[in-house]
Amino acid sequence: VLAAVKQNWMAVCYLQFHFFSHRDNKEMALEALRADNDTYDYLPKRLRNDKEVALTMVSSNGMRVQCLPKKLRKDKCVVLAAVKQNWMAVCYLQFHFFSHRDNKEMALEALRADNDTYDYLPKRLRNDKEVALTMVSSNGMRVQCLPKKLRKDKCVVLAAVKQDGTALKCVKQ
Repeated sequence: VLAAVKQNWMAVCYLQFHFFSHRDNKEMALEALRADNDTYDYLPKRLRNDKEVALTMVSSNGMRVQCLPKKLRKDKCVVLAAVKQNWMAVCYLQFHFFSHRDNKEMALEALRADNDTYDYLPKRLRNDKEVALTMVSSNGMRVQCLPKKLRKDKCVVLAAVKQDGTALKCVKQ
């Protein structure tokens, strides 16, 4: 059965649903997810609530974070995996998730994936120097989006100009 699932995840649809309920068939569910993460929709609730299953799914398609149960959408590891795969996954998460002190890490991961994430961050994180440095290190011209205080910060300006020399004209404005 595992070989059939590895070859074509749709084999799952032809199996009896109780087949997944056996403890040892998590391996088959993970293989099916690796082949196509739409398999998630066919899994029994017990496996849809499993963190390893969720990580496997969002690691290949971060946008699928929206399909997860609320408990897993709030799990830091699952969210980081989704954001690493696709920063737009942030849009499907509850905005209060960023307000927690320890979620600066998630914001930085999202910025590393695509610095347009900055526009979706709460003010507290948009005013953070490390966040600003991460953003301008990959796109110096984005220095113009920063608050005035950070546009005047020597380290931030140097990082922006190092990435793109023309960013200096944005700072002078």
